Amino acid sequence: MFSMLSIRRVASVVTLLFLMANAGATQASRAPSEWQPTDPPADIVALQATISQSLVSIVCGSAVGTGVSVYIEWSDVDSAAGWKSYVVTNHSLVKDCLSDEVPLTSNGISGVGVVSRWDVPSNLATVTTTMEIPYIESSPVPTPVKGQWIAAMSVDSDSSTIIEAGVIDTLLQSAFSTSFLDPTKYQGGPVFNNRGTIIGLMTPTGEVAGTPMFCGPAVYVCEPSELWRDDLRVAAAPTNVSVVAGDGEVTVSWKPPSDDGGADIYAYDAFVKPGGDRCTALDGELSCTLSGLIDGQPYTFTVVPYTLVGAGFSSAPSEVITLGSPETTPTSIDPDLTNEASVVTSETDDGSGSNAIIPILVALLVLIIAGGGVVVRRRRS
Repeated sequence: MFSMLSIRRVASVVTLLFLMANAGATQASRAPSEWQPTDPPADIVALQATISQSLVSIVCGSAVGTGVSVYIEWSDVDSAAGWKSYVVTNHSLVKDCLSDEVPLTSNGISGVGVVSRWDVPSNLATVTTTMEIPYIESSPVPTPVKGQWIAAMSVDSDSSTIIEAGVIDTLLQSAFSTSFLDPTKYQGGPVFNNRGTIIGLMTPTGEVAGTPMFCGPAVYVCEPSELWRDDLRVAAAPTNVSVVAGDGEVTVSWKPPSDDGGADIYAYDAFVKPGGDRCTALDGELSCTLSGLIDGQPYTFTVVPYTLVGAGFSSAPSEVITLGSPETTPTSIDPDLTNEASVVTSETDDGSGSNAIIPILVALLVLIIAGGGVVVRRRRS
């Protein structure tokens, strides 16, 4: 018969296997870290490529600087006049061209525009043009904080862009300043956060006119509190994650979170475990398809929502699914384990399962505790 030490060793093995079987589910249910404004972006090159499409080189006499095309709802009169793009820049850059055409260059294409609006106190002005320039929306963002990661961009007449990162030194009313960026290089250029959202416009003094200052006579009518907000949170977790298996692929579906954190959800990622691959759903879609999965491999899936605040909370993992096998049920453990182990395995029709060793060890342990033994007969030589 086994000794009490042997029984304890078997029990330890069962406990270890129990923890291993549930490690994946525990890890998958943890929420990702909240968006941190002080963190650098994961891919600054990608941000530069996206934002540079909306940059405009502006020349007014001897003054040269940058502007950025922003979204605006054109009136019927403006649309009939052929206006296509609305460029925000510094008043100090175009102050000598208020009654003249302003030479513009964007994405290697040259044209002209006219200064349509300006405001001296905020040092902001807009240039309207018939050039079609990709725009950037002034989306709501959490109110900037001291020490927050920022970057500024500018463009010259040959569409070459420069970018430089820094941090916020001082917060002002609807504005902020930084000593990490040279304002002479970025006059009129956009300043954005690590999500690629514009939060202000650089001025020659080094002070950044925050996007709430766009809500005035220079740019367009809006509420400043809509652009810098103190009430934004990460989105809650999606629910009801379900999986439908296909040939080497699965379609993952879910329901949206009960709380979006005060900001629209613009994307979801569905992650597979093991492996870590993902598929993405955009434009309000609530499903996506993952391919390249291996038949016979058990998988679980979690879903994460994204808003302008960053990654939201992760969903609970889906049921375990094994491609190329009959439908399976999720592996689970009785949460009220005391002296006995209760295990449900993901079994196939032939009675085998990915966790089949666990019930075998449990049965062995029960046999030992009940007084059973293992007899080893040595064959005589």
